[in-house]
Amino acid sequence: MSLLLIAEDIEMGKYSTSDVLTASDSVKGTKGAVVWLEPGDSMTVDELLKSVIRWKCERCSDCACRKV
Repeated sequence: MSLLLIAEDIEMGKYSTSDVLTASDSVKGTKGAVVWLEPGDSMTVDELLKSVIRWKCERCSDCACRKV
C-alpha cells in the first residue's frame, strides 16, 4: 500500500524520484524496517523505492519457494 501512495504523490508532483530524503529521529528502533536507516541518513526517493521493492520481491520469492 505504501508503494501506491508514494507513486501517487510522485504523479501529483509532491516530490520526484531524484529528491533526497533525510531520515528523522523517528526511524530509530522502527520494527519491520527494510532499509535499516539511522537518523540523519539520506537517500533519494528512487533509492528508497528500489530498496523496498527489492525486499518485497525477495520476501515473495522466499514464500513461493517454501510453498513448493
